[in-house]
Amino acid sequence: MKVLKKIKDIFFKIFGKAWWFVVAAVVIFAIICIPSFNPALNPYTSGIRNDTSDGFLKEFYLDAPDSFSVNNNGKAVFNSLAFGNNYEATVAFDEWDTLFSNIDQVNVDFEKNDYFSPSNLVLTDDDVIYAVRTYYDDANSIITSESIVRLSDDFNYLGEVCEIDYGEGTRFRQTMLSKLNYYNNTVTFAVVNEDGAWLYSIDTKTQALTVSDCYQNDEDGTFTSYVIPIDGSFIFLRSDGNVYRVGFNEPLEESIYHFDINAEGEYDHPFFNMATLVNGKLYITDNENLYYIYLLEDGEITPVFELDEDLGYTVALDSYRMNGSDTESLVVCLQNGILTYTDGEIDVKDTVITFEPTFLMHLFLALENILLFVLIAIVINLIVRKKTLLYKHLIIILPVIIVLTVLVSNYAYGYLEDQMRARTNRELSMVCDLAKNEFEDYDFNDLMTANENTGKSYKDIRDKFNQLSSGTGGNWSSEYVFTIVYRASDDYILEVASDDYYYMPLQVFSYDMFTDLQGAGEAYVSDTIMSFFEDNTLSSRISVFSQIKDKNNTGRYYLMVSTDSATLYTQRENILASVVACAVLIIAALTILIVLTSLNTMRVIKKASTAVKQISSGNLSARVNYRSKDELGQICSEVNEMGQNLERLFDEKDETEKFYYKFVPEKFRELLGKENFTDLALGDAKSCELTVLFCDIRGFSINSEMMTAKENFAFANVIYGKMGPIVRNNNGFVDKYIGDAVMGLFENADDAVRCGIEMYKTIVLDPKTAEELNVSDINIGIGIHTGMAMVGIVGESERLSGTVISDTVNMSSRLESLTKQYKTAMLVSKSTIDRMSDPDSLDLRYLGIVQVAGVNEVEAIYEVLDCLPDNTKTARSANNRELREAIRLFALGRRKEAESALQLLADSGRSDYVTDMYLNYIHNMSDDDKGNVFRFVKK
Repeated sequence: MKVLKKIKDIFFKIFGKAWWFVVAAVVIFAIICIPSFNPALNPYTSGIRNDTSDGFLKEFYLDAPDSFSVNNNGKAVFNSLAFGNNYEATVAFDEWDTLFSNIDQVNVDFEKNDYFSPSNLVLTDDDVIYAVRTYYDDANSIITSESIVRLSDDFNYLGEVCEIDYGEGTRFRQTMLSKLNYYNNTVTFAVVNEDGAWLYSIDTKTQALTVSDCYQNDEDGTFTSYVIPIDGSFIFLRSDGNVYRVGFNEPLEESIYHFDINAEGEYDHPFFNMATLVNGKLYITDNENLYYIYLLEDGEITPVFELDEDLGYTVALDSYRMNGSDTESLVVCLQNGILTYTDGEIDVKDTVITFEPTFLMHLFLALENILLFVLIAIVINLIVRKKTLLYKHLIIILPVIIVLTVLVSNYAYGYLEDQMRARTNRELSMVCDLAKNEFEDYDFNDLMTANENTGKSYKDIRDKFNQLSSGTGGNWSSEYVFTIVYRASDDYILEVASDDYYYMPLQVFSYDMFTDLQGAGEAYVSDTIMSFFEDNTLSSRISVFSQIKDKNNTGRYYLMVSTDSATLYTQRENILASVVACAVLIIAALTILIVLTSLNTMRVIKKASTAVKQISSGNLSARVNYRSKDELGQICSEVNEMGQNLERLFDEKDETEKFYYKFVPEKFRELLGKENFTDLALGDAKSCELTVLFCDIRGFSINSEMMTAKENFAFANVIYGKMGPIVRNNNGFVDKYIGDAVMGLFENADDAVRCGIEMYKTIVLDPKTAEELNVSDINIGIGIHTGMAMVGIVGESERLSGTVISDTVNMSSRLESLTKQYKTAMLVSKSTIDRMSDPDSLDLRYLGIVQVAGVNEVEAIYEVLDCLPDNTKTARSANNRELREAIRLFALGRRKEAESALQLLADSGRSDYVTDMYLNYIHNMSDDDKGNVFRFVKK
């Protein structure tokens, strides 16, 4: 809990009132990022139904579809790219309305986090999608295996049908699977590799799989380049240029067509790899020109129609039979549209293949915008907040560091990538120069005319490619792909043989860059390097062309050595990772340096601040321990000097106040409720209950006549020097010294009585006091009374004095005077006795009710025997009970009885000065006196 509280405190300290922005940012970021860890929660995946709402986003155009299929129920399925991810859709073919869509991946198993991107889709009449699932290596560039899977039309996974076994350790860049085809409850396809071809048939009702015997390559080297499954049969395209149409497991017997190219690299008889059967007629495309649709019939190619270039080139061919119709239509899926061809009529669908975002996709885009706003709000909040130097340094300096680091890192990445490209160019040029010698005086004619020797020649070249790849694999920093190209013109080249394919491509590509190729000079370097972050299809590569001296010295053959796209991507990825790591380390190091510098500054400032706070709270000895001579050291020095000066000033002030308190007790200030001595003002007053103690030195006047002035003051000061501490030790304070008398004030009656007893014992009974005063003995009288009193400041503007005004003061003073007449040491009024917590603990002798001069009220008084010597205390305690009874009778007005009781004490020898004083007072009373109060008319 303490750790969580600490984290919470740090969190609030950093972000303050922006904490809810941070929480919102974390929540939104989590919502956006969770699908990255669990695609099951991704709104872009697993068959999200398109809500067909316009929303606030415009439609997104897709890349050209990779595959397309239509069934006889009026549904079509295709896949393409959207947002750099695979996009699959099931549409109503006639209306071209999206029924279901799926982006990125199809879920196989949520718990196992198993997902894949389907390709090569075909849609059955049962509205079930058959697709290819491809497994890649860690670099996501080399195919390791493939399988056929089933999906519902809303792209939910239904299961795997079969896995294509290519053999252990087989790895290739291009798929070996042909296009999938559906016809009459059967899905057919073929697998083609360098050993031969196999035909596959899947019964869509039972999922039974049938595999044909291997169509092995001929002993003379002739091999199968492509297999195109069409309705009920397969089209074989062979390396000798012959094309066959056979049924499942039927032998290749009679050729239906022969393709070939001329010396300019143009097809005299077009080569094709897309075909479909419509009403028994075979429609194909021209790989050299995909804007034409042809009919293959009786061994001849006949143009059927030309496509509108605005709709783009041909992507896929399929057939479609409308419900209730006996006639099939040719369906051509184009780069930017779709059309049908029925009975010589072309129907162009008035649409462009687009992707319309779903509601959840709108929501995610809105969340991304909100996240950006929240992050900006957090930054602004941190900038404008008045916080510590650390925050200000981080907010101000860190963005500058990040921007500069990004700029430097971008430059470093560009520089390192240029170095890598330059190194790769040099290696490619060296490899190309060495490798082209392998093909010197080589006869490429058999590769340029499709005949019975073409396959053998192609195999020989691939064997040379394998030898070259093995030779460079351990000596160079990358893996390279070898290709023989034929330069037909300045704009066209023909790939004659390639290390990328098991089969002969025989495809023409148009490249403007080849206009720079000039004869047999130095190797020509060409690169198609995309931005690293845009190269999601691993299409970037560097190529070097070097002219080959072929046997016929045509000067048109070139060896092209290219980087492997995945390897190049990995190299660039490693460079980026290194640059990013260095950038992060630089930012982290500079951030740590800023933090340490700021923390050191903050530590010194905090020390100075703490010292100032301690000084302000009263700890004037607080100092800052910092000896540096910099600006911070100067601040600390000033703080220390301030503390020293304040300590000196306060010491002087304390001494002054202590001196003031010798004249005006500090208790006076406390009783008046004042914080400081200087707050006292003329007229300040407060009414409260106090116990007043008066103490008088006996015989001081007679003794003082025999002393000098200095001796008088010395004598008095010795006595007062003992009285003052006793008063203070018993929680009282000396109000004033009056000649030979002391007036003490107490808030508690117990403290006053205890003080009086201690005072008498210390001054009178302790012989050390008399010795110190150089006298034989010394005596004092003490009077104590409790009552309300007015405490205040009197005087005038130039002379102030604290005083107590009350009959309580007069009464205590008179009681002190009565001690002389009663020959007692200490008299206490009943008011004081009543306010004591435990009066029974004292040895008291009741002396009756008296009325003193100057005070109208009468008061019962008691003699405190505890302060007397033991023998005196015993003697006076002996007649305590009889004296109390006699005084009671006197108070009741029964004088005769009181007189008899007192006389009895005198006759028994137990009388003292108190009994004698009462007898004398009764004898002198007139008959008119009531006789219950002992009155003293003299002060």
